[in-house]
Amino acid sequence: MKNYSLNIPEVFKEIKGDLCSKIFKEYDQKSFNAIYKEDFFLAMVLYDDNENKYEAYKGSTHVLKDSNLKVVPHKEGYLTYKNGSTYTGSFNMGKVHSIGRMTYPALENKEDIIAFEGQFEDGEIKDGSSTGKFFYANGTTFEGDVVDSKPHGKGKLFKGDTIIYEGEFFNGKKHGKGRLVEYDTVYEGEFENGKKCGKGTISPRVGEVVEVTFTDDKLTKVKSSRVNPRSFTWNCSQHRT
Repeated sequence: MKNYSLNIPEVFKEIKGDLCSKIFKEYDQKSFNAIYKEDFFLAMVLYDDNENKYEAYKGSTHVLKDSNLKVVPHKEGYLTYKNGSTYTGSFNMGKVHSIGRMTYPALENKEDIIAFEGQFEDGEIKDGSSTGKFFYANGTTFEGDVVDSKPHGKGKLFKGDTIIYEGEFFNGKKHGKGRLVEYDTVYEGEFENGKKCGKGTISPRVGEVVEVTFTDDKLTKVKSSRVNPRSFTWNCSQHRT
């Protein structure tokens, strides 16, 4: 017999409140058999939460009989984290797995990722090409290669249905060769750590292409007498990722 002294969150009381209260205080083999047969139980505290990062779980569960009868999320469910993140989708033996949607706390930085929707594997966003979409606070969406839960490789940024950037990413940011569109201006060239940096071309008007050099997102050199670096403005703050 194991004893627990807990304050049960309100979300736990919405479904099977009596059974939930009983098992949160103490459980035995009979109680676990009841959970297993129901296949729908709120059991976050019994879930392996060594880092104490989970707030509540609602959905299907499974009893790991080889792990001291631990109850874990399995199949479909909804998980909330203490940091404000949420996950809705599939689980496999306690880990987010297969298709789901993860949301992250809203932050002041408009360049932050606020959600991912797509494929998960063994508790992490699945690496690979076209495994899902990242959604940013500034309203843009990323589709492309993913490594270590970040855009990495080749990909595209969308604003609605319009592609505003297509090119290379490194560790979550535009890096390498790319094409950035903003308003009626197009920049094709080099990026570094999310900023235009290096050589490229700009097309501020239809039919005009100008060779340029950027340093830390600032236009520093042009090869055209008709464009002055001091007077030419480039506002990409709304789309930087």
